[in-house]
Amino acid sequence: MQLDKILVSLLMPVISAEMGFTTQQIGNIFMIFGFAYAVSALFGGLASSKYGPKRIIALSLSAYSIALWWTGAVTNYISFLWRYLIFGLAEGMEPSAAAQLLMRWFPRWERAKITAIWYTNVTLAPAILPFIAIPVSNAVGWRWTFGLAAMCGLVGLFLCKILLFDRPEDFKWRGKTISKAELEEIYREEILETQKNSKREVSYKEAISRPVSVLEPLKNLNIWLLAIGQFLYFSVLWGVNFWLPMFFTKQLGLTMANMGKSMGFYYFMGFVGQMTGGAIADYWGHRKWVIVISATISGIILILLSQFSTTVSVPILYLMIGILSFCIQSCIASMPPLQAEIVGPELAGSAYGITNFFGQIGTATTGFITGLLVYTVAGVQKYDHAMMYWACCALVAAVIYSLVKEQVRIKKGKLVVE
Repeated sequence: MQLDKILVSLLMPVISAEMGFTTQQIGNIFMIFGFAYAVSALFGGLASSKYGPKRIIALSLSAYSIALWWTGAVTNYISFLWRYLIFGLAEGMEPSAAAQLLMRWFPRWERAKITAIWYTNVTLAPAILPFIAIPVSNAVGWRWTFGLAAMCGLVGLFLCKILLFDRPEDFKWRGKTISKAELEEIYREEILETQKNSKREVSYKEAISRPVSVLEPLKNLNIWLLAIGQFLYFSVLWGVNFWLPMFFTKQLGLTMANMGKSMGFYYFMGFVGQMTGGAIADYWGHRKWVIVISATISGIILILLSQFSTTVSVPILYLMIGILSFCIQSCIASMPPLQAEIVGPELAGSAYGITNFFGQIGTATTGFITGLLVYTVAGVQKYDHAMMYWACCALVAAVIYSLVKEQVRIKKGKLVVE
């Protein structure tokens, strides 16, 4: 589902050159996407907790495929703006629904690792994509590149139909189901918590039978802190992801080929950071501190990057963007599990929908603000002010996340309910 965003980011130098976009117009495009995505994320989260995530994911994939295909037909700034609005509404539903699905299917001590694997669509795929998308674009044009990418959405829709199930107990595949022992393992945290309160043995069905309201997370102060933190964090994450190719080509003067290689390395290091952050969070148990430490280091690196120019050496550049990507992405694996453990996995979709709503408002505003902060000196675009803005967002986010109260029930990778 991240394919479109990465393609637009990679090919924006070519698209903007053909259509004559200004930096402010590029910022507006990313902003309208962020606002549309935010509204859709909130709807997707609430709907997935109430009606099940599979339907929401299927709806999102269908609209996403249409939006990808449509890109090849845009002719000017206004049509591109409308197309990105529709795309934001299409894609925004999926992450909240996916969070609901994963947090319900996997036990607490595996959630960060499985979230890291899920989010490889943000890192591993983009690490490979520049080496495919740019040659394809050079060969057939950027419009056909988006048309070919639309086929991936249709494949995803087919796989969703046959492979996704809302809950573990719903699983049926060629006569196979999830055994009672496996279900008790998945629901072990809820079983132990219910037994602790009731002072008796309970089944997994009894442990998960408590009625819940999809609006319950709105009453939790920690969810509001996480929402503010995600607003700031996504301002950094998508600000950097969207604008880094422009920073490489405009401020540092890299060619499209070298920019593609640099972005490939950036996303590969993000993949390494995700997997490492997920493993540490599941073993250590302190999910919020993984986020706090990573956000702090990201802020420091962004301050250093703001000082780079065309004279920077390639090893130093790769070192800085490697550390930055590692730290930015290592946070992601802890976010949905932390929210699910505060409100319970039955409401993971609602919780992530709420926090992701504010996160995508951050995505929208960072596009607009970055467009204002980019300036030109002697014909060269400068991004140092934008880098300082992202650095401030990262450092303030670290402070906000440090205030969240989490229940640490994992010690050395094992569940502990005291």
